[in-house]
Amino acid sequence: MSYIPGDTVYCSLPVQSSTGAAVAADSLPTAVLVRNDAIDGAVAVTISVRDVGDYAVSAVIPVGYVAGNTIQINATVTLGGVVAPPVTVFHAVLDSKRVGSLNDAAAAPTTGQINSAIVAGQAGIDAAAAKASAAAVQAKLPAADALIGDATIANQTTINNNVGGVPAAVWAVGARTLTSYGTLAADTATAVWGVGTRSLTTFGSLTTTTATAVWAATGRTLSLAPPTASQIATAVWGYGERTLSSFGTLASTIATAVWIALNRTLSTSPPTAQQIRTEMEGVGTKLTTIHSKLPTGNIGDATAASQTSIASAITGIPAAIVLAMQAVGTYLAQIFGKMPSGNVAAENTLTAMKGTGWADETLKDIKDAIDGIEVGDEGAGETPYDPLLTEDGEEAGTPVEDADVWITTDELGKVVYAGKLQTDATGHCIRPDGLTYGFMLDRTQHYYVWAQKAGWNGVTGIEIEWDDDEEEWVPS
Repeated sequence: MSYIPGDTVYCSLPVQSSTGAAVAADSLPTAVLVRNDAIDGAVAVTISVRDVGDYAVSAVIPVGYVAGNTIQINATVTLGGVVAPPVTVFHAVLDSKRVGSLNDAAAAPTTGQINSAIVAGQAGIDAAAAKASAAAVQAKLPAADALIGDATIANQTTINNNVGGVPAAVWAVGARTLTSYGTLAADTATAVWGVGTRSLTTFGSLTTTTATAVWAATGRTLSLAPPTASQIATAVWGYGERTLSSFGTLASTIATAVWIALNRTLSTSPPTAQQIRTEMEGVGTKLTTIHSKLPTGNIGDATAASQTSIASAITGIPAAIVLAMQAVGTYLAQIFGKMPSGNVAAENTLTAMKGTGWADETLKDIKDAIDGIEVGDEGAGETPYDPLLTEDGEEAGTPVEDADVWITTDELGKVVYAGKLQTDATGHCIRPDGLTYGFMLDRTQHYYVWAQKAGWNGVTGIEIEWDDDEEEWVPS
């Protein structure tokens, strides 16, 4: 097949293993178009997957190429991590025209064909001559030449008269003729300037009428002088007692409004610590109420509700005021004196966090134990378990990648049965072989799932068991 500039080239790129079987490349192969032994980087070569081991290759030959150019397409394939040398999948020399565009030379006519054509032509000539002769045409004309017009159009004279009257009808409006516009210009000027007393040389009363309309609203005239700077200043500062050189009572009015709430003045001193204490320890104040509610023993002996009420009342008092209020003998000093030496609430919280069965392990002991778990296998059971880890714990949530996951047979996480395995970008645990997912567990046992990753809340000992009805591992 011949190719010319502008054609689209289509070809195939097969990929085979060492045994000759069709296989997929590691990634989509690449290709370039070579013109006269030089790569043309401006030409895009498209490659797509047609089937396993079969790739479709196509490119458009630039219209700037000329006949005689040698073109080829070289493809590069990566298979098994090895980049193979480029292979030529297409080669051609361009033509100026395709073979299919050339017309085949017509075969010479035979003697019989020529004779048949001559006979047919003569018969046509004879037939045409027989259809009309000069005598036949003459016979159809009137006997007198003067009657030809009457025979065709009887009212020819009437039509001619009507056509002659068209110009007169067109120009008959007003005094117009074929050579004059009559009074058209004068009529136009009269209509335009006829308003008021205007003429071609004057606007009449247009100017004075406009001025009168503009100034009539407030009695203004064209001779009224604009306001002076003094008049403008007087109008601006005329409000109240203000002038260009004085603010009137503005400053004193602002000062009065700012300080009037507590009768403050610019020379009044701030209240002393003793004055603040006196105010806060007055009858009916919140501090007096707190003091009256103190138990005879320590605050720790009071109910949790009472402790919360006292803490809420104290929270928010500025530090400087607290220092003055907690002096020896003050109510606040008495409150602090009744505080327990230990933090009972904190101890109770810590005990709850330890849980039943806690021994002497510290948080560091737990961290060291977790860090000491090496990357292990998936377990020796017969039933697969492939947990999906997401940031919010929901199946449709964002997968957690690079999290460490392991399985224990005890709730404290000390006896590791399988793991650690790490999650990939899908949130599933990938085995050491890098190809398969999940753990292999014994469906007759209960297990505990653990997972951790920096910056993520993790999974802490979720108990799972095999459900025969659902045929899957479910939380216990």
